Amino acid sequence: MVTLNVTSTAGGGETHLRQGIYVHPLPPPGPLVVAVRWEARGVGETRIELDGTEILAGAARARQVWS
Repeated sequence: MVTLNVTSTAGGGETHLRQGIYVHPLPPPGPLVVAVRWEARGVGETRIELDGTEILAGAARARQVWS
């Protein structure tokens, strides 16, 4: 299990939300199922399968901004 910690960056509109997340530890290569729900807004559990390899590739492109 990978814990997704919601960051303070978010944006969106009436019908969508864009939310930054911090993933630690990084997932293994291969399929990764993400499940979310927002009971306060009446959103039942929704699942999507992502490619952990793509997340690892994105992490490899990350650059340190400050130390």
